[in-house]
Amino acid sequence: MVRWLPIVLLLVSLVARDAQATGQLSQRQLVAAAASIRAEQLEKHCYTLADDALEGRRAGTRGGRTAANYLRNHLARWGYQGAGQDGDYYQLFQNGYRNVLALLPGSDPKLKDQVVLLGAHYDHVGYGSPRTSLGPIGYIHNGADDNASGTAVVLEVARALAQLPRRPRRSVLIAFWDAEELGLLGSEHWCRRPTVPLRRIKAAVNCDMLGRLRPQGLQVLAWRSGGSWRRLVLWSNRQVGLPLRFSWELKRNSDHYPLLEHDVPVVMFHTGLHDDYHRPSDDPDKLNYPGMERIARLVFLTTVQLAQADRLPRFRSQVFEETGTPASDHGPGTQAASPRLGLSWRSQNHSENDEPGALVLEVTPGLPAWQAGLRPGCRITGAAGRELRRPDELFALVQRCRRKLLLRWLDAEGNPQQRIVILRGKPFRIGITWRADPLDPQVMVLVRVIADSPAARAGLRRGDRIYGVDGRPITSFEEFSRQVREARDRLELLVERQGRLVPVVVRPWSLFDLEEQLRRVLPLVAPAPRKVSPPAASAL
Repeated sequence: MVRWLPIVLLLVSLVARDAQATGQLSQRQLVAAAASIRAEQLEKHCYTLADDALEGRRAGTRGGRTAANYLRNHLARWGYQGAGQDGDYYQLFQNGYRNVLALLPGSDPKLKDQVVLLGAHYDHVGYGSPRTSLGPIGYIHNGADDNASGTAVVLEVARALAQLPRRPRRSVLIAFWDAEELGLLGSEHWCRRPTVPLRRIKAAVNCDMLGRLRPQGLQVLAWRSGGSWRRLVLWSNRQVGLPLRFSWELKRNSDHYPLLEHDVPVVMFHTGLHDDYHRPSDDPDKLNYPGMERIARLVFLTTVQLAQADRLPRFRSQVFEETGTPASDHGPGTQAASPRLGLSWRSQNHSENDEPGALVLEVTPGLPAWQAGLRPGCRITGAAGRELRRPDELFALVQRCRRKLLLRWLDAEGNPQQRIVILRGKPFRIGITWRADPLDPQVMVLVRVIADSPAARAGLRRGDRIYGVDGRPITSFEEFSRQVREARDRLELLVERQGRLVPVVVRPWSLFDLEEQLRRVLPLVAPAPRKVSPPAASAL
């Protein structure tokens, strides 16, 4: 990883254009403040908020008001200003529900009017009802994970922010939403009647159910609502090292959604559902407090990055339309495999009784294999002057050959044939195709990784995101394409792995020419290609 230290530092500068901490707070100060967030204090908050005495913190009840007072008292003690109604810490609405709101003013005269919102809902479902509980009802639902855990994380992050040696450049609004379990009522009410003008809210972080961190990692949702969210969270995670799962799922199931509906870029952190969800068994003894400590540190560093940034992620309305994982999509800025040979074949032997070689399944009219005389039912037995033991070997030879490839096959009647085929396109030495992420054009997303290729052997996978090549950051799609084409003996890629940046070394295929294939063989040269309109679909 030492080799990649310069690029990691350079990635900071890339984040700087969109979201870099500058000037007032040193990295050492931020790391020290993050380290002050401890599992013991998070546990204390969760046991208090999820105590039976609060009777499940249902909105509008005595237990809910007790929880709100607990939050308000801590924020006031740390020097936060009331950001509710008339300078108070509360915003009242409907049936005695109360949002708890507090502001930490920014220090930069030019940026302090801009606000980063950090929020979590603090209510739960009380004794449960057929609408809010998965049963049994009539028992206290303490809601330790949902959402005493997220509330405790935001509370500890608020403390760490307030105790920094210098306040962040932007203002930070701490929002504890009420009545989320009744239909996002608290955050929806605030968006309709904001106590801080919505135009001033430039970014938001939502924390919901953070108490059950498991090996598969922390979910990051709604990250495509802002162009540089993923890079920003990734950069913040370098100090924490959490496994992250960037999800494309977007549902109206937490307080991030009303903010998205008002054009605020939001990122949400979540550790996932479990068997205790909305049941009386969601108790504080089941929470992963060391995991919560790491998550809280990530939330703190992400919030500070936002509050310190020269520029913030801009809202993308496309987030409501994007679903699934588009690693296989071809579009602008996509490197796709060329149909070098123009046929498809059975990719592997199905049994020990299968004859050696590659059985041709389809041949595209007008492409090199068709011009050479290959047809469905032929069996390719040799390529590049060697016998084919396995069908998969043919693909590697097609990709490694510069232009002219010697093929031997048996036609449908079993007659031996031999031709030199003039391949189309350029050879592939790595075994990948890629696209630039439109959100972040300096990141390449792998669309395809060819089986048994150098990339596959190095451990690259479809959907991997690449941030650098040979110790340098990616500057453009075109430059990355050039670097891959010109790679010789070794190509080192900086790849995102579950929210971490790790180096992956690929050793490219060597290329060969026709002269190396011939040896003592005198093949027939394939006839010149005829102009034949190919069908819409084509194969390799």
